[in-house]
Amino acid sequence: MTLIAQLADLQADLVAAHEAEKAAEYRVEREYEVTVDATADLTAYRDDVLYKRRDPDTDYQHRLTRELFERCEAQGLVIETHGPGAGHLIVRDPAIKEAARAALDARQAARHAITNFEAKNRDALARERDRAETDAFKKALDDGDIDSVRKTLAGHDGREPGVRKRVTTGMSS
Repeated sequence: MTLIAQLADLQADLVAAHEAEKAAEYRVEREYEVTVDATADLTAYRDDVLYKRRDPDTDYQHRLTRELFERCEAQGLVIETHGPGAGHLIVRDPAIKEAARAALDARQAARHAITNFEAKNRDALARERDRAETDAFKKALDDGDIDSVRKTLAGHDGREPGVRKRVTTGMSS
């Protein structure tokens, strides 16, 4: 496998890690849904009492509270205080933030793998890219593909030949 192909694989890994990180961040942003789902029965009971669809029933409310705690225990959820002061509780899934942290670590590791690979193989990658560009140019000439020849002569920035800037001095070539 060529160095360019190896680098492309590493870059694909980075893209996948970035997508996984974005998905994990989305789940963190929607973490409130854990509370909404876990307390749905208690919320429905409260609304029924509030809007006079049923009479208050302490035994039923205790049962719903026990079921909430059992659900938290079974699913690995935690109950914690939220907001300023006391009295506000949320149900949270610690696995959501743990997954987000793992996704961030994976993306950073993929980025470091690319950086290290490029640093270790800088000269060999440059030679391989030059060789690939030369081969593509020769093929374009052999095939009579004028558009490809023009693109190769124009360079990767899309400018016409002779207009590219010299990176080291900032002067026109």
